[in-house]
This record gives sequence, C-alpha cells and structure tokens, in this order.
Amino acid sequence: MIPYFKVIWYPRGSQTGIDISELLELNSKQGLQIKTNQASFTVKNIRFRSLPSTFIDSSGNLKIQQDDTVKFYLYDEPIDTSNNAHLLLSATVTKIESGMENTSYLRVTAVDKTVLLLSRAFVGQYSNKKTHEMIKAVIDFMMSGSGEKPISAEFEPTGYIQTTKHDGSEFPTISYAAVYKPIYEVLEELSQPSWTGDDRPFIFWVDEENNFHWVYPDQTADTDLIEYDDKILSVKFTLSEQEEVNMIIFNGGKDKNGYSVLWYAVNLESKS
Repeated sequence: MIPYFKVIWYPRGSQTGIDISELLELNSKQGLQIKTNQASFTVKNIRFRSLPSTFIDSSGNLKIQQDDTVKFYLYDEPIDTSNNAHLLLSATVTKIESGMENTSYLRVTAVDKTVLLLSRAFVGQYSNKKTHEMIKAVIDFMMSGSGEKPISAEFEPTGYIQTTKHDGSEFPTISYAAVYKPIYEVLEELSQPSWTGDDRPFIFWVDEENNFHWVYPDQTADTDLIEYDDKILSVKFTLSEQEEVNMIIFNGGKDKNGYSVLWYAVNLESKS
C-alpha cells in the first residue's frame, strides 16, 4: 500500500501553512531515539527566472528561511492535519542550498526541534529539588539566553510536566550536577526509576506547539480489541536472484491506538 503524505511549510512567525507536497522530492529519516529525526526535501524544477513563485519573491530572494517550521504527515489513509496520529515530524529548517547543476535546484534540511534542544550541553548543579522540578530546571537552563522562541516547560495542569509518580505519590527530593553533558543524556538519566522512584522510565519530547512533555509512559487505551479476519487486501511479489533478498511486507491491520501494523518476512537464502 502506498501511504499518503503531505508537507506543510510555515514561514517563521506565521500560523498559516502552505501545502508544498506536490512540489517536492522527499527524504525522511527517523530513529528510535528522537535525536536522530530529520527530513530533507528538494524542490522539483525550480525556476529562478519565473518570479514570483512559491519559494521566491519578485526580487529573486528566497522566501523559505532558517527557523521556519515544516510539518511532515504520513499515513495509510487520506491525511487529516488535525489528527496527531498522521503527523510524522514537526521540524525546524536548519539548512538551505540552492544553485545550478543540470537544472536549478533548492534543497532544504529540517530537523526535529527536539534534536536542536538536545544538541546543547548542560552545565550546572542543583540541590534539594523534586525530580519534576529538576527536569524543569534543566529546560529553563537550556532556554536561558538562547534568543529563540521559548519552549514552554510548565507543570500540569497548565503544562505537560507530570508532578507525581503514576500512582499519585510524590517524587523523591534529589540533587544533580553535570558539566558539559548533552541535554538529552541529562533528561534521559533523570527519567530513570533510580531518580523518579517510579517503576518505569519517563518519556519526554517537544511537540509541534513548542510544549515540552515529560510523562509516565501509560500504554492503556480506552478501546476494545477487535480480531481481524484473514482476508488478504493486496499482494505484490518480486522474485529475483540478481543480488537481491526476497521478502514480504504485510499489513496486519490497526492496533488498539489506531496505528497501522506493518511487518515483514525475509528469505535470507535468496541473496546471491
């Protein structure tokens, strides 16, 4: 099944997005750790002499700039931008390349804003704080003097930093110090049970509205499990002996949270 995708570009300071999906050749990379998430796209057949255009103003200047926001949506059904399940990545433009090769081109690289947060180093020492207070102190340190749009790091209920363990009891009072340690490693360390006193590590991320989340990973869902039948929706095979590995990718329906379940089977003996 070919998934649906949509790319929406938000010029810095604008709340109005521009759909640029049809203009792009897209490449996206996501990792198990959020610090590896990024995407790049190339504008197809851009013409610097045909002005103005989507990305170029009447004076020939690029409209898209560093620190603009680009949202990438990917799903196996028509995209609904109001559904967060369809959002693959909300990223900040970090690199723009343009020029002439065989034809004029514009290449843009955008990185998960959480990656930008995590790339900075923490230097500090704090004492006698609850774990959630320590988490907020680390984010506040990161944002101090940055000159960027502030990341909102507030406690529940007005924010998204959890203030108690999952059973409602208090976090322990801790002290913490680090010198030039990446923010990601600091947050990851403080999220472990040895620092929270809870039974599982907490998870954290920055959403597309610049809100910092730090919560217990609740995996429950208010829904009923439905047993799917064995109907085959579609089949496509490609068999080869020319230095290829034969494999099957299959769609197992949707899980209890509404996400598609994809898996694969590989015949390693087919590799020549």
